[in-house]
Amino acid sequence: MSPESKKLFNIVILGVAFMFMFTAFQTCGNVAQTVIRSLNSTDFHGSGYTSLAIIYGVFSASNLITPSVVAIVGPQISMFVSGLFYSICLHRNCRCCPLDSTRKLPDDKF
Repeated sequence: MSPESKKLFNIVILGVAFMFMFTAFQTCGNVAQTVIRSLNSTDFHGSGYTSLAIIYGVFSASNLITPSVVAIVGPQISMFVSGLFYSICLHRNCRCCPLDSTRKLPDDKF
């Protein structure tokens, strides 16, 4: 495999991976309002649309800042730190580590 075709193959694989990742994210985002609406009979009152607006606002702001950070720090350190923060975010949102550890979640909700 020539170096040019190897680069093209890597770009295609990366594009397909991002497509699957963002397809899953968009699906969860579109379902969020329906799920939150079903929780409104409990003590929780929120909006999936508001949470999506906050997420996209943060994405927009970070896209303005990120090129400068990568230019100063370097791509390898930037990828490592962003992966670390993403892993922390995923860990904090899983059932084993709720954000409010004093609150007990009912078993029938999950």
